[in-house]
Amino acid sequence: MITSIEIKSGDKLTITRSTIRFHGVNPSLGVVDKWTVTSHTAAFEQMFLQLCGEVGELTTLAGRWDGGEKTIFTVTEECGNKMSYVLNQPEERYRTCFTIIDQMVREAQ
Repeated sequence: MITSIEIKSGDKLTITRSTIRFHGVNPSLGVVDKWTVTSHTAAFEQMFLQLCGEVGELTTLAGRWDGGEKTIFTVTEECGNKMSYVLNQPEERYRTCFTIIDQMVREAQ
């Protein structure tokens, strides 16, 4: 079972069953943006499980290149195993993942 998902593409998001952490830098301003939201609700955990399913589907695309920036998905399992998948897919491939993450942030606020 997945315990955390890290998504890196310039900025970094780390998502667990109860927390989302963001770390980004605006290079033109040199400003660091960091935030964390936490929720221990069943709805948040259910969205995390849904996100795990979406990421599982995306990782089957790892290594398929068709231009654009690289996005790295690092998945950590309960046993401590970490697997990183480098994807270079059009942004719409990730839309469902980021829709779920947005819902998780709203749930935590």
